[in-house]
Amino acid sequence: MFSVNIFVTEGAFAILIGGQAALTSFGFPTEEMVFAGYVPSVMLGYAIMGIIGLRYLVKFAPVLIMQAIGKIVWFLAIIIPRSAAGPLSSFTVMLSAMFIPLILGDLIIVPWKYLFAK
Repeated sequence: MFSVNIFVTEGAFAILIGGQAALTSFGFPTEEMVFAGYVPSVMLGYAIMGIIGLRYLVKFAPVLIMQAIGKIVWFLAIIIPRSAAGPLSSFTVMLSAMFIPLILGDLIIVPWKYLFAK
């Protein structure tokens, strides 16, 4: 999952370097560049931690938990209420479809037994 997260984050790096033009090419809403740049920054932080996590799998497993929890909170606080209010944009549907396997993969791959061992 660390490798998958690193691969998925390549787009975030492009957005941080390319700014508004990269946001537009990836289909991100560009109304507020400061906030739109926060998400790729967090994703790039996860990727950097993932690179280290490739070497120290168990020690960096909490990074996977943090990623999963962040996405689950996003679904509960943003996606579910918005979908109840009306149809979601195609960008939101695509992003949600991409996040579901990442959440499941993060939760499945975490070595829970070792994290909670005495």
